[in-house]
Amino acid sequence: MHIKEQRQYDYDVTILSAEGKTISSFQEAGIDSRMVYSSNVNNLKYYQPFQGEKILIAAK
Repeated sequence: MHIKEQRQYDYDVTILSAEGKTISSFQEAGIDSRMVYSSNVNNLKYYQPFQGEKILIAAK
């Protein structure tokens, strides 16, 4: 289970993606949020959100 986090800040919304390119696109667009990606989409199920956290799943 290898989940790599782009940022480690306390945001209300976390963006999950199986592609680093998708995360890069959000960053280039100026979206300032916690972003988590994994090279394998199945590993994202191991992400443990904090209470009240909103999750945005970025997928094709």
